[in-house]
Amino acid sequence: MDINFDDISKMFGKKAKEYAGDKEKTSKLLRDAAKKANDLEKKKGPLEEIWYNIQLLFGMVKDWISGEYKAIPVGSIVVIIIGLLYFVSPVDIIPDFIPGGLVDDALVLGLVIKQVKSDIDKYKVWKESY
Repeated sequence: MDINFDDISKMFGKKAKEYAGDKEKTSKLLRDAAKKANDLEKKKGPLEEIWYNIQLLFGMVKDWISGEYKAIPVGSIVVIIIGLLYFVSPVDIIPDFIPGGLVDDALVLGLVIKQVKSDIDKYKVWKESY
């Protein structure tokens, strides 16, 4: 399966920029993504391998929304929001209801984590010292 983040960015980039400018919308998106992730975590599956980083990612966005954490570039927030929009979107490369249908969600979140890894690492240090 070939998932290209540039294609996903084209699908969700404009909407992600709107969300980045509206922390209330981003907060709802984060709640929706966290609910889906928690439901999936119970089943394990493809998200299990990146679960820890997903939790850090969600925590970083939550702390950014609240204003407690400000050391994340807006471009990274947009990339994260693109991933969250894809994750909660019913329009997937592989529909979630098909066996193995969560693999694309895990791959997209994995790509997001890879792109913002240095920001996640900085957030982790901040969170541990906070």
